[in-house]
Amino acid sequence: MTQMTPTALHAWQSNRKQMRNCWQKSAAQKMLFAIICAAATLLTACERLPLWRTYSAAGLEAFANGDVARAEHFLTAAVKDAERHGPNDFRVAITLNILAGYYRTLERYNEAESLYERALAVAESRWAPNHPRIAGILENYSLLLSQTGRVNEGALMAGRAAAIRRSQSN
Repeated sequence: MTQMTPTALHAWQSNRKQMRNCWQKSAAQKMLFAIICAAATLLTACERLPLWRTYSAAGLEAFANGDVARAEHFLTAAVKDAERHGPNDFRVAITLNILAGYYRTLERYNEAESLYERALAVAESRWAPNHPRIAGILENYSLLLSQTGRVNEGALMAGRAAAIRRSQSN
């Protein structure tokens, strides 16, 4: 098991404190906050990638604060910076997944779906078929499919994600 860097550990501990303070919010707010905290922790762990990390973190923070235009600006800048490292770089898959989740939350479903498809393609070219990051993209994509009335497709994606998660716990 890899160890967290001191910066990543501090961010994770800080996010846990913030999570404890948010339990009086609605279920949707709690889920959004949990996603933002998880993404921020992941981004903080990537200390060698300052510009990509900075844009992603700024986008997530702007989104959490309700500044939709600013969030989109920073998240698309993060994708562009990630793409500078190559079309199949892990940063591309991660930022596409984050941007797709942002669009899904805003009910911009067509944009979200194309980004989830692209994120999944990059992730599958980058990681083993049972990698947990692939499961995360599948879970998010399944939510989009369910939200757009494609429940059967969403269930298939969720089932595939669950199978990956089960394989990781063995």
